[in-house]
Amino acid sequence: MSMSNIVPEVWSTEMIMLLEKALLATSVANKDVAGEINAKGNTLHIIGQGDVSVADYPASGNITYSDTDDTDTELLINIDKYFGLKFEDKANIQANFDFSSPYVQRSVYKLKDAIDTLMLAEYSNGGITYNEGGSDWQFTIATAADVPAFFAGFNKELNEVNASTMGRYIIAPPSAIEAFQLYFAGRRTTLGDTVLMNGYVGSAMGVEIYMSNNCETDGTTIHGMGGVKGDSIAYAQQINPDSIEYLRSEGRFADLVRGRVLAGIKTYRASTLVQVPFNVTTVATS
Repeated sequence: MSMSNIVPEVWSTEMIMLLEKALLATSVANKDVAGEINAKGNTLHIIGQGDVSVADYPASGNITYSDTDDTDTELLINIDKYFGLKFEDKANIQANFDFSSPYVQRSVYKLKDAIDTLMLAEYSNGGITYNEGGSDWQFTIATAADVPAFFAGFNKELNEVNASTMGRYIIAPPSAIEAFQLYFAGRRTTLGDTVLMNGYVGSAMGVEIYMSNNCETDGTTIHGMGGVKGDSIAYAQQINPDSIEYLRSEGRFADLVRGRVLAGIKTYRASTLVQVPFNVTTVATS
């Protein structure tokens, strides 16, 4: 007979973590307009400048004075999400490692992921739809000229609405990033040579490029988004998802952990927000 009963089974003290998407959308939003809404109130009024006019100076008579106008865009604090976890004392005591921390970290990530998804859904409020002659962008490897034409055209769209040349960005799905990297590989650009950091993959023609798996998919279309950082979408937050509360359960011998995010998102300048439709199969083989 073999001595099988004396060979122990060993449990790892490391938990295999779930893979996580890069969350980046709030980094391109305007958070400065939030002001005191971060501490009180449920509606933020974003005041915009109205335009003025000039006229020929009259040869005689008096000049005319015009009233000035402003615009008012309301940002509502209407995003309210939470998580709640329970960890029984028995499991905490008998476990051979701290298993609660990974679940708390994952829960905070899920709150931020929800915000990121909602932020990228603002593409639909973009005042510019940038496509390839009326069709979703689908880059063909054999005609690599499509890639520089894409960035040149993207800049043209923003130039035509007097958008700032500083801080331009585009958020695209992995399939589009693949096309960009294949084209720019070996060329003098940061794209393809940059380690992926929170979705940032490099820049091309003055445009910072980010990759996200939260770009909304509709049928065969993946909706990318671009514009100028801090220029189109406002984000205000009253409860930070990193603010975690730890409690003891009243009805159980257990620890309770909970977190919440209370925030609002609003596109206040649609004219500089670009929606970019990509085909699901962005990189074709011929």
